[in-house]
Amino acid sequence: MTKRFGERWTLVVGIVADTVAFLGFGFATQGWMAFALSPLSAIGGVGLPALQALMSAEVGEDRQGELQGVLASAQSLTSIAGPPIGTTIFSLTVPGFPGAVWLVAAALYLLAVPVLPRLFRRGRAAAVAS
Repeated sequence: MTKRFGERWTLVVGIVADTVAFLGFGFATQGWMAFALSPLSAIGGVGLPALQALMSAEVGEDRQGELQGVLASAQSLTSIAGPPIGTTIFSLTVPGFPGAVWLVAAALYLLAVPVLPRLFRRGRAAAVAS
């Protein structure tokens, strides 16, 4: 996907696919809907490698190990903190709206929205410079 669209657009596709899938999971009323949304959720998986490639391109060869260490640490922290946070949200909302945990996950992608225009401006500036 990155060969065809580049890392920036692949990242956007991943974010949009994940967000739409999370919203769908949140409002799903039948079990089959989760299966129908699974391919869209899988497409969302292209975002993280694209983001890592973009970040890797921003640091020199002498800092690649440091960057990869920070990325691995961040992923480990989310793997530790995510399940208790998600299950807590689910347990608090399941009686009234069991899909709320998915809507919270979709809302977290809103944090990326202000960064995306800057990411594209930076990409255009790099293309002009080269």
